[in-house]
Amino acid sequence: MELEEAIEKLKDKKQLVRDSGVVALQSIFSNSEIADKQKELDAAVVQVKELIASDVWEKRHGGFCAAKVLLPFFPADGTFPKDLEELTLQYLEDGEVRVRMAVGECLYALAQHEGSGLYTRVKDHVCKRIEENVKDDGIKSADDANGTTLPASDNRQDANGNGAPDVQNIAEGKCLETSLKALQRLMEGFGEHIQLPIDSEMWVLVRKTFDHSNRYVRETGFFTLASLCQSATQDSLKGDAVMIAEGLALGLADNWSQVRYAASIATRNFMCKTSSYNRSFYPQLLPAMCLNRYYAAEGVRLFSQETWKLILGESGREEVGNHIANVVKHYISQSAAENPQVRESTCHCMGELMVKIDHQKIRPHVQSLIVALMNCYQDLSWTVRDAACSGLGKAITEFPDEAQQVVFKLYELWFFHLGDKVSSVRENTAFVLGTAMTTYKEDAIEKVVAKLHHIFKLSENLSEPHHCHSPTGLQEKSCCSRAGVHAAVMTLNNVHTSCNLAAHEPITWEASDGAIYLLRELSKVAPDRAAEFLPILAKLTQCSGFQQNQFLLETLYRLLPFIAQNVGKKQFKPCLESYISPLFSALTSGQRLAETASGTCISKLMTFVGPNVFKARLDEFQLRALQARPSLNSALMPQ
Repeated sequence: MELEEAIEKLKDKKQLVRDSGVVALQSIFSNSEIADKQKELDAAVVQVKELIASDVWEKRHGGFCAAKVLLPFFPADGTFPKDLEELTLQYLEDGEVRVRMAVGECLYALAQHEGSGLYTRVKDHVCKRIEENVKDDGIKSADDANGTTLPASDNRQDANGNGAPDVQNIAEGKCLETSLKALQRLMEGFGEHIQLPIDSEMWVLVRKTFDHSNRYVRETGFFTLASLCQSATQDSLKGDAVMIAEGLALGLADNWSQVRYAASIATRNFMCKTSSYNRSFYPQLLPAMCLNRYYAAEGVRLFSQETWKLILGESGREEVGNHIANVVKHYISQSAAENPQVRESTCHCMGELMVKIDHQKIRPHVQSLIVALMNCYQDLSWTVRDAACSGLGKAITEFPDEAQQVVFKLYELWFFHLGDKVSSVRENTAFVLGTAMTTYKEDAIEKVVAKLHHIFKLSENLSEPHHCHSPTGLQEKSCCSRAGVHAAVMTLNNVHTSCNLAAHEPITWEASDGAIYLLRELSKVAPDRAAEFLPILAKLTQCSGFQQNQFLLETLYRLLPFIAQNVGKKQFKPCLESYISPLFSALTSGQRLAETASGTCISKLMTFVGPNVFKARLDEFQLRALQARPSLNSALMPQ
């Protein structure tokens, strides 16, 4: 009775019900108390074969899922394993993708059950199916061309919410993906303990899938290669290792995260299998392996870091230095990739090169890296701009002479991005300008002082509305464009640049915000020069005729105590009174950001100049407002 109920569930239209039927079937035959288990098994096999022969795909799917469960209960030389082997080959290209995937799972179970003999019998048939379906027309699909990435996990599901392949994308690759998946599962079924003589035809066949226009086919191709590398004998791999390494290099630089992850797994297996001679593949694979340690997708990043330690141990820096020309060439090409996550990772890696690698080895390539970072600093994606800015900071710290050759262009970029629409880019830009002042001393300080005067003078005209926050060609499209702004395309010979980023730009609150960050950096290296801006900065607190003023005030009040400490009490005390009224206005403004920032600022300034000095400058209203917030001054104000 239980067997009949389980078989009925295997026929259901819903996969959840069919899955429950598989579980029930497993439970029935795992029960050692069955009186005549063989008779029940034979009866189940008859019904399962009937399901597989059905015209309804759900029944065929249920039949193959059940067959995988029944297989371990039969001897390897029994009739059912042989029949199931024939059925898997017959239905390898079934019209329904879910059935084809279930066939692959049966091949996995058969490989575990029968061992290497199965490989000899089925490999030609499976490979023929793959070869007939390989179509490399060189045309990328629409989603390959857009340069975005998929999530770290493949969440393709069917209508019932079950983890099924993306039918549309598999249809684009016809039966190629599922045939590859069947080969992959077959090899995984054999496991590492069975080493097989993989012939050259199979390596070449799988290599063809790495260039396929369908990203799911490429992904499955690399997973299949990973399985082949595990199960192949070292001798059968060696003859085609160069070709395989070339294909792996493509996958490690693929535009899609899932393909890159699959290629990373295949690369680790390949490098481990070829451990006795894998150094010969470093020029091809090392640059991409190194870059992927910073990749934005966590799965790729963490796996690549583990692979790096596993393969290279403590010799990573040395090997990168030995292959620096290949690494730099790869980084520069990846800095122009369609995927913004790739460009961001590349910027981090270029900065790492200039810090960690022997300067004598990398010095001939520094200017090329700086030019690539300058181009990325003008990227549409703010994360790329931010990473490029940090990379440029490392360049001027480690190689000031090389950077000075293009420093006039760098100043244009830095000053322009003080007004970037993203706060972290503004702050990072100011920090790097602080690094430039430390490196280039008086020349950089004078340029920064002149720029601050220019911005703060224009800041007096801040008013609403200001919708133009983004330069055309550098950030997302906006409703208007800045006059005179052109995105520069830098070239290695530095013959031409249209990087006139600072010309005639209308002031925005973001530029004023960036100037405050820059003033903090100036106060660290030249306190006396920063002190001259304290009265001007106080006037900025009066600019309230625009919607984002609370964000500007939040930055100002957050940084003011640091600026005050850097310029010193003697320089700051004469300007203190000019800040008190705006601070207390913000403290009671009802705007949370401004209230929090002003309250913290008041508390820190009071500690800095002394409570009595601070209190002496307060009027009665301000003193009551301060006393009403004991959390700000409980340790300083009298009871």
